Amino acid sequence: MSHLLAVVFLLLLVLPAVAADADLEQFFRQYLDADAKVHPVEASRLGDYRHADRMNDLSPKARAADGEAVVALLARLEKEIDPSTLTRSGRIDFEIFRHYLHTACRRASSSGDGMSFEGSPIGAPSATEHKAKLPPRTRTRATNNACGQGSA
Repeated sequence: MSHLLAVVFLLLLVLPAVAADADLEQFFRQYLDADAKVHPVEASRLGDYRHADRMNDLSPKARAADGEAVVALLARLEKEIDPSTLTRSGRIDFEIFRHYLHTACRRASSSGDGMSFEGSPIGAPSATEHKAKLPPRTRTRATNNACGQGSA
């Protein structure tokens, strides 16, 4: 009888984490499906040929949209998935993906290619140029705020 109670207790502890992991897996699947449509070359490289009849849009407008999508995805991840409810392996997956998104966000918000994160055309003052005039600590804080990290 005590073994049965122990098993039931363990199941009650494990089942919510397994359900949270399933939510994380669903989040990843939605991300991969959406990303495959926008970046068909990378999707093909990963073995997803559903959109192989197209190339990536490398226009300034599309690159700005990519940066905005990363910020939105990072916000969604942190809103929809609570890492404390995941299994250990789920938390590791979550942290790896969140780190990837933070890195992509910082890269997009501080790109030095004449294109600001907000999509200013080449030659127009960009957020990157404005941040370059700020002291280093303020620049870092501005990039972190854009990437949902709060102050540095």
